Amino acid sequence: MGQHHIRIYREMKDVELVGICDTDRNRAISLAKSNNTTPYFDHNELLKQDLDAVSVVVPTTFHSKVALMLLIRELICWSKNLSLIPLRMLIQ
Repeated sequence: MGQHHIRIYREMKDVELVGICDTDRNRAISLAKSNNTTPYFDHNELLKQDLDAVSVVVPTTFHSKVALMLLIRELICWSKNLSLIPLRMLIQ
């Protein structure tokens, strides 16, 4: 699924793909190399970069947790399951 996001971002004129993060090191390296960007294996390292937005491409059960972490950092967050974050978590 992340490959579709990468393809779309590459087609956008004013978008820079800062990096690709995956716990599967080989997949991260391969995707980063073929898309001329940096591989990351730990999301905390990627989040140290100067980012405006992040696509959340993780298994569905992790979408809410990851999206909430990004929103707390005030990053634009593209996630198909953003509506699954309980309102009380956003208010805290």
